[in-house]
Amino acid sequence: MPPEGDAPKRVRFIILTNGRSGSNFVVNILNQHPNVVNFGEILGEWTLPNKLYKRLRLVTRWDWEGFIDWILSSRLAHWVGQTRSVMAHGERGKARKAKAFSTVKAVGFKDFFFLIERHDLADFMRTGDFKVIYLSRSDSLARAVSLQRMAANGQAVQHEMRANQAIQIDTDQLLHDLDAMAEEQVFEDRLIAAIGPNRLMHIDYQDYFFDAGKMETINQRMFEFLGAPPCTVQAEHRKISGDTLRDEISNLEAVKTALGSSPHRALAVALD
Repeated sequence: MPPEGDAPKRVRFIILTNGRSGSNFVVNILNQHPNVVNFGEILGEWTLPNKLYKRLRLVTRWDWEGFIDWILSSRLAHWVGQTRSVMAHGERGKARKAKAFSTVKAVGFKDFFFLIERHDLADFMRTGDFKVIYLSRSDSLARAVSLQRMAANGQAVQHEMRANQAIQIDTDQLLHDLDAMAEEQVFEDRLIAAIGPNRLMHIDYQDYFFDAGKMETINQRMFEFLGAPPCTVQAEHRKISGDTLRDEISNLEAVKTALGSSPHRALAVALD
């Protein structure tokens, strides 16, 4: 294992997003670049970095800001992450070479707005030296349906193409999730406005995932934004389904009725 030492000068960045907005796909695209490393999620209770943080803070007394600074500059964290990546790809029968620490021009992670708020990291995002890739998905109904599909099949991402089957939506859970998304949007809008345009690149879900030409253009813009050279990449995750919500929901009328009697009634138009 290479010794710890000062990281070379490089861009630090974060992908800020919400659940079911395609962020795992974007992380995969970025990690295809030989000079970019993204650690993925680190704030969630379910992640390895979160578990590591809980152990390290007993010794280091780090807060989350200190831990993030460490993980983005540490040779040890880099090589642990690269080793895990190589092993995960190997388990899927895909070859992946570890990236040398000295070749990385941009290093970052991705996380969700609700976790930034929960861990009181808004000021850190606003005043830090991070560049921010803001991945937004304005269709909250599609996000909520996608959450239920993920719960049903137990997968956040898919590595193989397969057709979606229509699912029965739990309407109570749907309305609960839509309420939560509306509350999160307030914090999201406030934080993005505070970060300002100079450190921000905005990617719209609809533009990115449903236009192959735009996807390639946006990929190259991301690399340029992060100070990395142009690079042709090919995602390893399944692309977003082009199914309409009408095709994805088996109890369509029940969902329309539930929406119609809620503050989210305007969303029912998408189901007509």
